[in-house]
Amino acid sequence: MESSNGFADFAKKFNAFGNQLGDNIKRVFNESQGPRRAGSSSDDVLGLDAEAFREATIAGNGGGELATYVNEKLVCEAGVDFDSRPMLVFYACRLLNPDIVDYDRLLNLIQFRLDDFVESDYTVVLFAASARYNPSIKWLFTAYRRLGRKYKKNLKALYIVHPLKWVQVLMTTMNAVLSPKFAKKVKWIDTLSELAQAVPINQINIPPEVYQFNATKETEVRVPTHGRPPSRFFGVPLERLMGVRGELGLPAPVADALDYLYTNALEVQDLFRRSPPPPTLQKVRSQYEAAGHVSVTYAVWGEHVAAAVLKTWCRELPQPIIPAHYYELIRQMPDPATQGDAAAAYARDVVLPALADPPCVSLLLAALFGLLRAVADHS
Repeated sequence: MESSNGFADFAKKFNAFGNQLGDNIKRVFNESQGPRRAGSSSDDVLGLDAEAFREATIAGNGGGELATYVNEKLVCEAGVDFDSRPMLVFYACRLLNPDIVDYDRLLNLIQFRLDDFVESDYTVVLFAASARYNPSIKWLFTAYRRLGRKYKKNLKALYIVHPLKWVQVLMTTMNAVLSPKFAKKVKWIDTLSELAQAVPINQINIPPEVYQFNATKETEVRVPTHGRPPSRFFGVPLERLMGVRGELGLPAPVADALDYLYTNALEVQDLFRRSPPPPTLQKVRSQYEAAGHVSVTYAVWGEHVAAAVLKTWCRELPQPIIPAHYYELIRQMPDPATQGDAAAAYARDVVLPALADPPCVSLLLAALFGLLRAVADHS
């Protein structure tokens, strides 16, 4: 009886502690955010035009260097996951010294990085261990609040690898108090072997510090050997599908999607933003992979499936259609809004010839840009 009463007292105190912690979380959120109008966005709170704020944040005071660090070292793209969704990787071990770096600016730049992916489904892998510098709890609360519905809606999974116990307790409590629905997307991963079961780990650049910490959890990383059989269309080099000069024509997933979208979907809202369920995409892929199967009839599946298959095919190309080393060349193009003729000449004489290597790339780009222009004209 005494032990029963003792457990009851403990449970009562623990429950009171949980309620107090939840109240404190809400209080810190409110203090960190200040007065906020109902239904307002983060842009409303800032009181600035989003693009102007972005430019002001990146420019000056080393912002350009910090933006480059965030995009290339801190939050990196790592191909696609097993369901062909873009995969982003965040490295806590690469966080910078908060005594030197403005973490409010850092949070803004992380948001800008995520903005490139949040309009469609995506996956995030967070390596939480081996961090030399840890942000304050108040900053974590602010980040959790600022990364609101816009960032959580299309996030399909957040894999937190090697979580510290206090981080796990804190985040679990925040999710329970503020976003129970988001809590279902958080996956706690103890080892790299466990991560390899969830995402294609061979696509991720894992720092030595993470491997060292993982060695305290397991003696070796076990990567599954099973996977998809060799594909006829997806993840296949463009030259093999089209021929170096495009003599084989557009691949079936591209030709089928373009044909259907041109005919049926130019005026469809959110054509490339809405993602169909992964099982549906897998069924369409299976049709393309079936021996002797040449094309897919999208009248059965609809325009959003056609758009999603087209995006998936482009994402899974071994070599991006526009490689990263051409980005700077494209950024140097004159502003079309103010220098239309100069921009057109630059695109024709500089950008397009550079991208036409191999020549089949220019044929594919012409087909894709033609569709995008038609969609824009009807929007």
